[in-house]
Amino acid sequence: MALAGVICSLMLYWKLTHPNTWKGEGYKITFEWAARELYWVEYEESGRILAFEAAWGVVEKRPHLSIQIEEKVYLPPDYATPLSEDEITKIQQRITDGLKHLKVDCSFMRLGHTSF
Repeated sequence: MALAGVICSLMLYWKLTHPNTWKGEGYKITFEWAARELYWVEYEESGRILAFEAAWGVVEKRPHLSIQIEEKVYLPPDYATPLSEDEITKIQQRITDGLKHLKVDCSFMRLGHTSF
């Protein structure tokens, strides 16, 4: 029973000292642990949420998320029209800004795209 109390205390301490949400003007960025080194990065705008899968790692002694973006991205509830490249770029920049405020570096992997 005492071990459970210690674990709960440590989890509470971690949550209070390491925030995982940042609010920008008109949007919110959140990252949550999913399993092992996998996280979810959520982008919320006007009550609509996009969730991206991300891999956690450390690059040059700094926390780093490698975020996967599908080839086509839809902002719910509109699943008929994919977002334009400009809209996706804007969301990537907002995620980058939000994670910087949380002291987490990030990069993006666009599925279906190749860069050299």
